[in-house]
Amino acid sequence: MHQFATPTTQLIFDPPAAGRWELETTHHGLRPLSPFVRHAYVGAFEEGTKELVERYGLPLEGVRAVLVHGCMYVRPQGLGEGSKAKPPPPKLIMKIVARLHPEMRRRTRTAARAWQTRRWRSEVDQWCDYDRHDVTARPCRRRGRWATGRSHHRWTRSRLRWLAPRRR
Repeated sequence: MHQFATPTTQLIFDPPAAGRWELETTHHGLRPLSPFVRHAYVGAFEEGTKELVERYGLPLEGVRAVLVHGCMYVRPQGLGEGSKAKPPPPKLIMKIVARLHPEMRRRTRTAARAWQTRRWRSEVDQWCDYDRHDVTARPCRRRGRWATGRSHHRWTRSRLRWLAPRRR
């Protein structure tokens, strides 16, 4: 008869710092990140969201990401907020800051331009028509031969299915 070990310590998921933190489940479900990719993933996530909020004119510095027991928690960080979480200023003060602060003014113009041109549509088209093919058509070494095109897509899909969260 087998006896199973019971955990002696219980994991506690406390927020990483002050402020409102959310468990990021959009990209990898409710499972912790692999130790192999944790730090690279967090760094890429923060850099990518910083570029995204600048490109679309959001009034954010970016989105902070912190690992707790391998799970990634995220918190939007307001423009000029610094590293400590603070409550948002009153609406009147925010309106004044948005009109006077140079970076807020630039972000407001960028957001208006992105909304007018529907920038996201052209970026999705660019990905679907050009960039996706360039990324997925790169040869990869597999079983002693070069795989490209359709076989590469099948190989990628099979790996993505394997990585996807399993349903219980």
